[in-house]
Amino acid sequence: MSIKGIKRWATAGALFFWSFAAWAEYKLNLQTPHTLLGEKIYDLHSVITAICFVIFIGVFGFMFYAVFKHRKSVGHKAAQFHENTAVEVAWTLIPFVILIAMAVPATPPEGCPRLFDLVTPAKAELRPAFYYALRDTVVAADLEQARRIAFAPDSRFRRVVTLDGALIETTGTMAGGGGKPKGGRMALGSAAAALAAAGAGDERA
Repeated sequence: MSIKGIKRWATAGALFFWSFAAWAEYKLNLQTPHTLLGEKIYDLHSVITAICFVIFIGVFGFMFYAVFKHRKSVGHKAAQFHENTAVEVAWTLIPFVILIAMAVPATPPEGCPRLFDLVTPAKAELRPAFYYALRDTVVAADLEQARRIAFAPDSRFRRVVTLDGALIETTGTMAGGGGKPKGGRMALGSAAAALAAAGAGDERA
């Protein structure tokens, strides 16, 4: 081997081992979260990734099995599914059902809005602060509905506030309440409108 060839191999080897320094900082997942909102995004990303992985294994596993089991070399002939309505409908509905199933856990119960979704901060950078304070607090029409939501099996929506100011904490304790909606800088008019719209939708259904 010539001197020139040795230099090339030495350079390639040096670059190869130098790349390990970059691999030491390489991560397959998101960076470690340091806020409550970051933790929820990280958890959501992990759940969706797991669901996609299961779908990937199922779809490609079935595909490779079908290709191997029904290969031409063992005498099988390809079936024709051209313009097969049942297959086309199933192929469309299955992804739709999967998307709906993934969205259901993030949807507040009984059509009630989250208090955070009704707040519009004057500055976008304040949204994490508002979410840290409000989290997944749900706005219910009355105390009866608030109790149903707070003590339901879904542990995500344990904190519920009613339009008259009664608050059920995640621990199950209740505070506030009264005959009139509370005033202040945070108006509840939008919450009442959202609940009315949800109720109208239920009646039409």
